[in-house]
Amino acid sequence: MNAQQLKNSILQRAIEGKLVPQRAEEGNAADLLREIKAEKARLVKEGKIKKEKPLPEIKAEEIPFEIPESWVWVRLGEISTFGNSKQKIVPRDITPEMWTLDMEDIEKDSGRIVRTEYAKNRTIAGEKIVFHQGDILYSKLRPYLKKILIAPADGICTSELVPFQCYGNINAAYITSYLRSAYVTQKVNAASYGVKMPRVSKDTMLSLLVSLPPLAEQKRIVAKLEQLRPLVEQYARACADLAALITKQR
Repeated sequence: MNAQQLKNSILQRAIEGKLVPQRAEEGNAADLLREIKAEKARLVKEGKIKKEKPLPEIKAEEIPFEIPESWVWVRLGEISTFGNSKQKIVPRDITPEMWTLDMEDIEKDSGRIVRTEYAKNRTIAGEKIVFHQGDILYSKLRPYLKKILIAPADGICTSELVPFQCYGNINAAYITSYLRSAYVTQKVNAASYGVKMPRVSKDTMLSLLVSLPPLAEQKRIVAKLEQLRPLVEQYARACADLAALITKQR
């Protein structure tokens, strides 16, 4: 098993509810989903969001794997603002000190920011998308590169990145981990359009199935993934060293 396969295996166990034990005292994600529906209804009534077009009902044949009884299957559009209109900014309103995030600034697979540039150091052409600290940023361009992250600060970005938030205090780190899973990558790649520059559509993402644990378990899953991350990185380095040694001895 190589390092990527190990990482995929760990993430799959996480989204199947097999990475940490379930605890009855943490409640049921069905209650969380009801709270989210109530929250969205309130926001619609207050005029803060628009009433959404209903998403297709989840059918039994769509379910890709079993999850614990305390979890629920939802669609990404049910629990997030992914499909909402994004705040745009035109070049004349962009100030020199605004953080400007482009695709090449993000490391593939890990979602780490490898370069931080500000508007004063870049040529700005066309509209940009405004994002805020804590937003999830998802790359709809070449989604197989898994350029997915949680924004550490406010900024503006290319329209190829979709900033969104989740309702009900859903753990953003759990959702980013879910979106990096091999299951999601396979589903999204199969639905992407375009040959040289494949993209995933908004409708595909809104309909994407998400296995949702109770809030407390989401937090424990994220903590466990963070605990395992340096071990996986160590394993990757060991595999690379072994491969180099084998090559040298040939």
